[in-house]
Amino acid sequence: MPKILPLQFYLPKNPKGQVIKNVETYSEEEKKAVLQKHPNSFLHVISAGKNIHSNITRNRVIRQKWESFIQTKQYSGLKKSAILYYSITNEKHVFDGFLCGIALEDFTSRRVTKHENTIYSRVQMMSEYLKTVNIQTEPVMVVHENLNGIIRLENEIPKSTPPLLSFTIEKETHALWLLNGNQEKEFIKISQQANHFHLADGHHRSACVEMVQNIKPKGKPLSVYTFLIAKEKLQNKSFFWYLKKLPEAMDFKKKLQLIQDLKGQIVPVVNKPSE
Repeated sequence: MPKILPLQFYLPKNPKGQVIKNVETYSEEEKKAVLQKHPNSFLHVISAGKNIHSNITRNRVIRQKWESFIQTKQYSGLKKSAILYYSITNEKHVFDGFLCGIALEDFTSRRVTKHENTIYSRVQMMSEYLKTVNIQTEPVMVVHENLNGIIRLENEIPKSTPPLLSFTIEKETHALWLLNGNQEKEFIKISQQANHFHLADGHHRSACVEMVQNIKPKGKPLSVYTFLIAKEKLQNKSFFWYLKKLPEAMDFKKKLQLIQDLKGQIVPVVNKPSE
């Protein structure tokens, strides 16, 4: 039974001007525009020290920038560790679940099952970042097997109290509710009924938390920042083929262009080789 843990959360003073998309989705022009238009955007934290070649020094600068945002109250910590209900609503869909911690030992013991391997060099780089910056900025996504009690809480919480925070970005409304004491106890109790949860996204992030813990094995046991959702809400309609062999004369740029040109299209198999 995976162990659910409350976490310390910091919430933005002005969400619309501070919350950002996944950094990798921005072009350089978009990054520049956000940095100029929104002086307190979290992108300023992520981008701090971007011209510094030393990873160690750059990570320290990022940490310092985050601390300055805390000191100037651009972000405020909740009074105590908490579990939050999080809802994302757009024109077609409502995607919701719980933001919480799950004990790291549940990932290492496979009570949270995994389906992907990780690249050691990437985990090492991310763990160096986490060790210095000391904040988990993006949750891993973990799936539960449609536990009825948790789904019932998801339906009840928005009706029981106003959201702690609500804002709209790019036609999506994001809302956060703080679980009260009884809701938190019930959520933890229901979660203990599960034999396993399943890691849907964030294998490298969970692995880097493990590596940080291994650096200081006698330190405080760590937990993994998690967005816990019901299995029924995870939709995967994308399937892809990978190219086993391409002409040797085709250089990397041409291969990359070919992949981009396909745009996720289904490609007919011609002269399929024998297994």
